[in-house]
Amino acid sequence: MIKKAYFYLFYKFYKCTDWAHTVFPHDMAAAAAIAMLEMVFIVSLKFYYIEYIDPKNELTPLQMIVLGVVVFLVNTIAFISNDGWKHYFKEFDKLPRYKNIIGTWVVILIVAFILVSAGISFKAMSEIAARRPI
Repeated sequence: MIKKAYFYLFYKFYKCTDWAHTVFPHDMAAAAAIAMLEMVFIVSLKFYYIEYIDPKNELTPLQMIVLGVVVFLVNTIAFISNDGWKHYFKEFDKLPRYKNIIGTWVVILIVAFILVSAGISFKAMSEIAARRPI
């Protein structure tokens, strides 16, 4: 179920690149968009962890590099080097229009939630950083 939802998110980003006219192949552009969304989500979770659980913890450059590599590898394996997503696309293309509209709104709400949550966590972290002694 989670895998199918992940591929549906990819499907929606892929379809979005159809009308966005990117110079990159659609699968790479969609995978990059999902990777950015995942990284923003994970970093905001880390900021919440720092703010509410362990204020002495910090986000290090090594953690960011490891995060980037892991997200890149997962998305490369799932979307770029594997054509399994094409099977799901055929299934998603056959969905009734109303289910596709509902799916689009679910994706929009998930993306909005992640971006708003990230904005709040970034603001909180900037306030914490401003209070820290140099």
